[in-house]
Amino acid sequence: MLACAGTFTITSLGDPKFDTEAAAINASGAAAVTAFADDPASIASGINSQGWVAGTTFGGNGAQATLFHDGQTWAVGGVGGGSFGRDVNNAGQVAGSANGRAYVAGNGQVSYLSHSLEARLDSANAINEAGAVAGTMVDEWGVSRGYLWYNGQTVWTGMLGGRNSAATNLNDAGHVVGFAETGDAWMHAYLTRDGLTIDLGTLGGSSSYAYGVNNRSDVVGYSWRADGAMAAFLWTNGIMLDLSSLVEGIDGWELATAFGINDAGQIVGTGFFQGRRSAFRLDPVAAGSVAEVMRPVETLAAETPEPSTGFLIVIGIGLIFISRRLGDTRKSE
Repeated sequence: MLACAGTFTITSLGDPKFDTEAAAINASGAAAVTAFADDPASIASGINSQGWVAGTTFGGNGAQATLFHDGQTWAVGGVGGGSFGRDVNNAGQVAGSANGRAYVAGNGQVSYLSHSLEARLDSANAINEAGAVAGTMVDEWGVSRGYLWYNGQTVWTGMLGGRNSAATNLNDAGHVVGFAETGDAWMHAYLTRDGLTIDLGTLGGSSSYAYGVNNRSDVVGYSWRADGAMAAFLWTNGIMLDLSSLVEGIDGWELATAFGINDAGQIVGTGFFQGRRSAFRLDPVAAGSVAEVMRPVETLAAETPEPSTGFLIVIGIGLIFISRRLGDTRKSE
């Protein structure tokens, strides 16, 4: 049996007075959470094991890539205004975008990524412990391409037969997740592992998008169901599962998205609870029961899912960050 109800418990990470969103989770279960009072003064996007949060602050000079820790904030040095912080690893390297260019910043130095193709817009969206980056660029012809970048080399990811793709995250083995057009120009979540790109399918609806992956290559994201509703998913052991069916105490919750998963199987995302957009964390009930769902993927068999709607805009001001905002996520396609 792959899973049953009660695999996880749910905890609200939100403030009942505000809409909240969870973007990432670290090894100890701490999450990067943003509260939206009106227009937020800052956005949390990534978190490392020491609790340093990468994000973006907004002020009179526009967006500024920022690190947050213990109630203090620091501007990411060297990238200036018009910059966004997407992720931070345990070495303190920050990945993001600045004025349309992807960067990695650390130890007082900033490196801008370059590729074999000319980039019109580029964003480094995640960074692993080795300093490898998952990112997305728009080339000079307007085609969006997901990539794995490491040590000056770029490998394009997420080719599912269509034109456009995006890479949103990666694990320490360099396995990349994101979403890409299929041959019918619909969008599906993918996992690229050891040179093989796997179409992760959908929950029965039109499209899916992957945003988190752990070192077991378990993947989380969101998908449309056959009834037109949007739902958070866990993909493991070659199967995509609706997270709402795996949670104890789910009453009152609608789990819309999942953005992060750690190696302990804890998952963070954003849903709706009592009419409020709310960040959540899912915790495995017990190691024994979760092992059925979370054991390492041994066979990655590509599925043949239903095609999905046109390419989600992921490049522009804010790039991948924009697609994490849930202002319209309750709309069906």
